[in-house]
Amino acid sequence: MKICYALLLGYLLAQPVLAQTKPSTRKPLKPTPDLIGLITVNPESVHGSTTLTAFIDVIETKKVPTSGVITVYVLKISSFIDFTFDPKATAVGENNVQNASWSLDATTNPDYYIFTSTKTIAGGAVSTIGLTGTFTPSTAGKTGLTMSISQGSGGEINHGNNVASTAITYWPK
Repeated sequence: MKICYALLLGYLLAQPVLAQTKPSTRKPLKPTPDLIGLITVNPESVHGSTTLTAFIDVIETKKVPTSGVITVYVLKISSFIDFTFDPKATAVGENNVQNASWSLDATTNPDYYIFTSTKTIAGGAVSTIGLTGTFTPSTAGKTGLTMSISQGSGGEINHGNNVASTAITYWPK
C-alpha cells in the first residue's frame, strides 16, 4: 500500500500547479433571477356561502431583476368558486396588489386561470395579484388552491421552487 500512495503522491506532485496554467477564457455566468410563488386565501375556513380573497405573490429571491414574460397558472376549483380579477385594482381588502401589471386569460384553459406580465419585478421585490370570489360549498371537506410559475418566466432557471398551494376547509350552512 505504501508504494501505491508513494506513486500517487509522486504523480500529484508532478502535475502543473493550477496557478501556472492559462487563465480561463470562459465568461462568468450572468446572475439570473429566481422566482418563487406564494398563494394565500382569506378566510381559510368557510361555513356556507362566503366571500373569499386570494393573493398570489410572485417573489424574486436572488436580488436580480426579471426580464421577459412571466406566466402564472392558478388551478380553478370552479365547482365551489369562480374568482374575479379587477385589472385596475391597487388593493384587495387591506392588501396592496399590482393587478395592473398582469393580464388574465380565464378561457383558453378550462382548468387554470393564466396570468401573464411583461413588467420587470425588481430584484428582491414582490408582485401581488389579488382575486375575489364567493365560495359556496354543498358538502363538507377540504380543497387545495394551487399556483405555479411557468418554467423560464422572467429569465429564471431554477424550476424547483415554482409551485405553491394552500388549503380551504369548508362545510355547508
